[in-house]
Amino acid sequence: MAVAVAERRRGLVRGDAVQRILAFGALITLFIVFSLASPNFLQFDNVVGILLATSVNGVLALGVTFVIITGGIDLSVGTVMTLSAVMTGVFITNWHLPLPVGMLAGLVTGGLPAARAERSSPRCASRRLSPPWAC
Repeated sequence: MAVAVAERRRGLVRGDAVQRILAFGALITLFIVFSLASPNFLQFDNVVGILLATSVNGVLALGVTFVIITGGIDLSVGTVMTLSAVMTGVFITNWHLPLPVGMLAGLVTGGLPAARAERSSPRCASRRLSPPWAC
C-alpha cells in the first residue's frame, strides 16, 4: 500500500515538473517567434511597454500568493482592483481632485471591501468551519 502511494506521489511530482518545463518552453517559443516576426519586438521601448502592462498583474499575483499559502483564497482581488482604479479615475477627472488626493481616495475605496471582508470572514469561517471564500 505504501509503495503504491509513494509511486503515485512520484508520478504527480514528475507530471508537475513536466508541466512547468512545457510552460517555460512555450514562453521561450513565443519569445523567439515574435522576435523573428518583428524586428521591433526586442526594442527597449517595447520591452518596457510589456513590463508596464504586466506589472499590475504581477503585484496582484504576489499578494494573492500569500493568501493562498496561508490556506485561504481570495476571489475578489481583480474586482477590488478594478473598483479602486475606476474610482481613482472618477475622483481625479470628474470630481477634479488633485492627483495625490484622488489616488488616496481610490486606495481608501479599494480598502473598504477588504476591511469589510476582514471583519466578517474570520467569524464566518470559524463558526461554520468553512473555507474563507464560502462565507
